[in-house]
Amino acid sequence: MTRLKNAAFTVVGLFIALAAFALFASFGLAVVGAFAFVALVGGLAAAIATLTAPQRTTIDV
Repeated sequence: MTRLKNAAFTVVGLFIALAAFALFASFGLAVVGAFAFVALVGGLAAAIATLTAPQRTTIDV
């Protein structure tokens, strides 16, 4: 459940970053758009890391 929740939050974050990038780029705000683009790239890296991470398992002792 934790992995699925992390993936869902990552996808939501990517949509927010993409929307911010589109909004600022449409107004011609290059510097703010660049920050949004960095957030978008960071979100993509988080998505890849979340989806490729090994699933946690419980060890019974």
